Amino acid sequence: MQPDEAGLGGSVVDALLAWDSDGLVVALQRPPTGTPNGDVDVLVSPTDLTRAEASLRDAGWLMAPSAGHGSHRFWVLRDPGSGEWHHLDLVTSLDFGPTLAYRTRLAETCLARRRRRGGLPCLHPDDTFWLALLHQAWKDDTSPRRGRILLAARHAAVDGPVADFLAGRLRGGTAELERLLAAVRREDWPAVSAVLSGVRRRWRRAHGPGVLAHHLRNTVLRRLPGREVPGETIALLGLDGAGKTTVGSRLHDEVPWPTVWMYMGVWTESRLDRLVRPVIGAQLVLRLGRLSRIAALTRYHRRMGRVVLLDRYVVDATLPSPDLDWKGRVSAVFVQRTAAVPDRLVFLDAPEEVAFARKGELTFEEARDRREHYQALARSSPRWVTVDAAQPLDDVVAEVGRIVWDDLRVERGSAEQSVVPVDGVTPQGEVAVVREGRDELGRRLGS
Repeated sequence: MQPDEAGLGGSVVDALLAWDSDGLVVALQRPPTGTPNGDVDVLVSPTDLTRAEASLRDAGWLMAPSAGHGSHRFWVLRDPGSGEWHHLDLVTSLDFGPTLAYRTRLAETCLARRRRRGGLPCLHPDDTFWLALLHQAWKDDTSPRRGRILLAARHAAVDGPVADFLAGRLRGGTAELERLLAAVRREDWPAVSAVLSGVRRRWRRAHGPGVLAHHLRNTVLRRLPGREVPGETIALLGLDGAGKTTVGSRLHDEVPWPTVWMYMGVWTESRLDRLVRPVIGAQLVLRLGRLSRIAALTRYHRRMGRVVLLDRYVVDATLPSPDLDWKGRVSAVFVQRTAAVPDRLVFLDAPEEVAFARKGELTFEEARDRREHYQALARSSPRWVTVDAAQPLDDVVAEVGRIVWDDLRVERGSAEQSVVPVDGVTPQGEVAVVREGRDELGRRLGS
């Protein structure tokens, strides 16, 4: 197997080969999955981590938020040529559990046994299997995970530092480990699960205070804003049928950056709204309460370094509508003062005939008027970007993904890297345009 056949993606292979040629002690933790834009786990010697990250930074990768994830350091790249996303997970310690509270000192001995596979540095096959099996003690038992463990078991033996470590946590020692390997090979998953559950319980009993301390520490770090560089807020706007929800959902699933998707429909009416309709002002109070909650969550997630995708935004309150009475106009004024101002507004511009054919919720004339309103808003602020929503969905997702990536790069001050910025603006100028546009939009909404 050659590096380009490993299913890693050219940018990931380039990084691995560069580290290897520079003499860095690194190793792939598990065989490639065959998915070019999947996450790739790489074990790195602590003494080489700084050089490895400097190499990634020089190649255009960005560090994603990783507080509360132990020694894990997440790096993301969007290939400017193919549009594929890549995710590298660098670790210097082999720890386990959902909060990585079960810690070990296996990294150094595993790196010392690394081998080459297809020209790439990889962990020893024995260590690859036993590490994957040990991780399974805290994972959901799914078919893909079973498949990866079964594949690794074909080349594994009861040998190496991870096997010795696991044998020390089994009542039957090495003999029970032999039976566990046999159970995996015959796909007796209930038996495997029972043994792993016992390992987890004995480990927790033996190191309870330490496990609890690391669990609490990492849990707090994952939830409290720290030194993370702020994330981005992207609002997706457009006619009904333009693809806002579909594009937002695709980006949430495909972008390897920590991403949150939130619906922000202004005029959505709940059952409670209908009940309080006879009470003047009650619906407005409920609506402002919901929007204030979303605004608070948006600011929180942005401070945590995440990308926040908003399906719709409060500017929808200004859209022309034949049903908008004086109460609706008053509500629109208050609504526009409630939400947090996004970093970017993406207008998915679908011709009225396309939107009408997709959903048909508006008349042709209503769709035309609203589209013209959006176009006028887009011309009024440098924070707006227009995307042709009539093109194939994959192309729309790719274009919005590029906008997300470029904005992340701008926010992190990576202007020296060679990526074509949004709307042809140079990265240095884009920083000023982004902040100026956000301030201008804030003034417009507050006026």
